[in-house]
Amino acid sequence: MDAGFEDDIDMMRSYCLVGMSGGVDMFEMHRLVQFSMKKWLEQHGELVGWQERYVDIMYEAFPSGQYENWSKCQALFPHAEAMQLFRPTHPDYLTR
Repeated sequence: MDAGFEDDIDMMRSYCLVGMSGGVDMFEMHRLVQFSMKKWLEQHGELVGWQERYVDIMYEAFPSGQYENWSKCQALFPHAEAMQLFRPTHPDYLTR
């Protein structure tokens, strides 16, 4: 990872704004950080683009519902539920 990214994560962890969850590749983000990022993206006209990217990432990451994938499904399910609030309008997303 980029050293700047690591420094940023260390600072946010020191203020308890993010934490490690499950493994080294999973973070928990404080709701205030989530809210602040959403508002910043809205103000800069970038929210919809990031929501569309979120749909792409979840589409690629979410496995089939087979038994061997249950733990990954459990970890990703809250994120899939949150995605329900976003209703894409771009034709590329409506054909999936």
